[in-house]
Amino acid sequence: MSEDHEKIQKYIIKSTPYGELSEVLRDLERLAPLNAHSPAISQAVEDYNEDHLALIPLKSPLQSYFPLMTCSKVGAGRYLDQANKKIYTIDHLKGEVISVEDTTVELVDSVEELLSHLSQAAAKYTEKYYK
Repeated sequence: MSEDHEKIQKYIIKSTPYGELSEVLRDLERLAPLNAHSPAISQAVEDYNEDHLALIPLKSPLQSYFPLMTCSKVGAGRYLDQANKKIYTIDHLKGEVISVEDTTVELVDSVEELLSHLSQAAAKYTEKYYK
């Protein structure tokens, strides 16, 4: 694939409205060859998910979704859930958790309190607008 095609595909991916990524990727594949696992396209999808605070479904009774945020990123495709003391490895193309690790990351009490309030507010928002 030419660099121009890849550049256009990245732009289209990053401009996609939230929730329509799978349809756009399918359409891009029909228009021109799309290597979704190429580093440039994978990075565009990861950026898209973080920019839109994508909600990743969890298989946990404690919390039904985990929002992807750059501030919770701890490595390539890995995100820290401070409230539940977990690190999730995310498949950005499928929008799902690949693996879960327990962690013992400790934060200052005031930061934990702030995160608790933000998590509660995010949960209320999610419940109201995404259910």
